[in-house]
Amino acid sequence: MNKTWTEEENNFLKEQYPLQGVRIVAEKLNRSEGAVKTQASHLGVKVSYEKRHIWSNEEIIFLNKYYPIRGAKYVAEHLKRTHAAVILFARKHKVKVVEEKRKRWSVEETKFLIENYTKKGSRYIANTLKIKPQTVRSKVKFLGLTREQKLEHVPWKKDEIEFLKCNYPEYGPNYVAKYLQRNKNSIISYANSHGIKFSYSLIRGWKEKDLNYVKANYRDKGVRYIANHLDKSEKTIQRCAELLGIKTLKRRNWQKNEIKFVEKYYQKKGLLYISKKLNRSVNSAKTLVYKLKIKSKRTWKEWEKHYVMRHHKSKTARSIARTLGRTKNAVNHYVQKIKRLENKI
Repeated sequence: MNKTWTEEENNFLKEQYPLQGVRIVAEKLNRSEGAVKTQASHLGVKVSYEKRHIWSNEEIIFLNKYYPIRGAKYVAEHLKRTHAAVILFARKHKVKVVEEKRKRWSVEETKFLIENYTKKGSRYIANTLKIKPQTVRSKVKFLGLTREQKLEHVPWKKDEIEFLKCNYPEYGPNYVAKYLQRNKNSIISYANSHGIKFSYSLIRGWKEKDLNYVKANYRDKGVRYIANHLDKSEKTIQRCAELLGIKTLKRRNWQKNEIKFVEKYYQKKGLLYISKKLNRSVNSAKTLVYKLKIKSKRTWKEWEKHYVMRHHKSKTARSIARTLGRTKNAVNHYVQKIKRLENKI
């Protein structure tokens, strides 16, 4: 439930919002920042940036003292200002953070980097040597190292090939990659080149009937149709198609029956009704309507207008569109009309 604003709260907001901003007013009134912003827009109160950006002498002394040591976050929390405002003020007055200079790379550290970068990456080296990852990357650029070149030239041993043939069909590429300490993509490419396949039904819990159904109908009928038929989400079906190697999804051509259905019901019931009945996306239906040059004659009923007038401030346009069976753009367009009428009054 939305809390009503009292006269004392409104007076406090009018006095303190231009000077202190959203965050402090929200903390003192125990309200969210979004609620404070909406109430300020209704009352016509704005932040006076000329007064707000003035820094007192105490604040400047505090910034000069603690910004070089502890950074902008510490200063913003104590002065109750934004992180961006502190950084801008520090740049104007040329106050910088004091950072400890990095020592030169020793011979042991460079050897450690060259040996382990191709296999384990910059983050592992930064954690072991207690260095920032940016310094590691700059050193890598200076030396001209790349991860992909050395990983391609690593030959496969007999033990690794036997392990892959035994465990890849049942446990998949992730398990083999962890055990052999190799890249997942290299394992998949080796398995595909040698005809070793992964039985997805054992790991993912899919039945063979469902997998065959996805293979037969994914390219022709699309994700939504299969999801409704198998009682699964669209993301799981997309993931299953990726694992099965079905990458491209063919564009479904519009049939004559579907075009007649669109011509008949678009002006009466809109895009959402068509997309649900034909198992197509709203964008595809919209493009077909644009090609056919059909204009919508669906008028707003009185109860729909009253619903939007009552709930456009408290609810989002998406939730209103779901209840009314309309698109989000249609609701936003009607809400703009309401605001124009309110401004004229």
